[in-house]
Amino acid sequence: MQLNRKDMRLLNQLLSFWVDRALLTDEQSALLRQSVKEKKAGWQLLARYAFYCTIVCGVLAIAAVLMDEKLIELLLKLFDASAIVKSASFAIAAVLVLYFGHRFGKKAPGRFYTRESFYFLGVLLIAASDWFLGKALDTGSGHYSLLLFLAFFIYSVAGLVLFSQTLWLFALITLFWWFIAETNYQAGKALYLYGMNLPVRFSLFAAAVLCFSYLMPHSSVTRPFFPMTKIAGLICLFVGLWGVAVFGNYDDVANWSEVSQYELWQWNLPLAIACGIAIWVGTKWDDDIYRHVGISFFILLIYTLFFEYVWDVMHQALFFVLLGLSFWALSQFAEKIWLKKQT
Repeated sequence: MQLNRKDMRLLNQLLSFWVDRALLTDEQSALLRQSVKEKKAGWQLLARYAFYCTIVCGVLAIAAVLMDEKLIELLLKLFDASAIVKSASFAIAAVLVLYFGHRFGKKAPGRFYTRESFYFLGVLLIAASDWFLGKALDTGSGHYSLLLFLAFFIYSVAGLVLFSQTLWLFALITLFWWFIAETNYQAGKALYLYGMNLPVRFSLFAAAVLCFSYLMPHSSVTRPFFPMTKIAGLICLFVGLWGVAVFGNYDDVANWSEVSQYELWQWNLPLAIACGIAIWVGTKWDDDIYRHVGISFFILLIYTLFFEYVWDVMHQALFFVLLGLSFWALSQFAEKIWLKKQT
């Protein structure tokens, strides 16, 4: 029998515990250890990380293209067809790529990353089709969030039909992007919408997504996507709360900059309370995601407060000395906890 490194470490700890409690003899423990081998997962990890790098590079490439007006003009010159024809062409290409990816997945179910690579190419083609559709229907209103919602709809439906984690990931990314774009469009220059600035309303939306994720395990179709949706909702919730802790509920940077940090202390409470709840939930139900997110953002909150309250009143040299000492103390604390878990 083969186990991965984490399971092997757990098994060795259990065998040592049973031997110490005289529940097993040394001979029995040795016999059990010989019956299990550690799974060599080096190439699998390489495939996974290489696939992640592919996604990141693809996203960065798209961002670079969108930010380069000259490159966009050059790409438009390469295609003489109208924008609607380009949109339809990319849409057809996306359907074909997704279809071939699905067929490949059925023939070789073990080739997960190769199949998801097809789906990632489909993501890029859908994005290109959506972008050209926007060019064809552009009225000058700047209401491009409608295109983002269309992309979210396509990604989510395709992800559910094809059981693709990659498509579902981009559906979630597009959903949060759509919310930001739509609420900013509705708010206009005031930046306030229903008395809330962007960090506040983004936090509420992320909380809604997190709550919705707990309905997903009740359906066999959505159950595989529950972990990713929960993680996305949880992280975005804490990112939003961190934005609230920094900017409060002010709608203008100039107004915010005139307020002293001591007047913003109450906006740190939501993040601090959420961190405490996340750590408690993670500890009570043994959920590493909640526990790690809660601890990470609590540390981020502490360092944010350190920067806000100390930067302007302390010499920079002393500031970085204290900052370095705090990181050293944190590393010592984490190392002691890790050593305790090893014993």
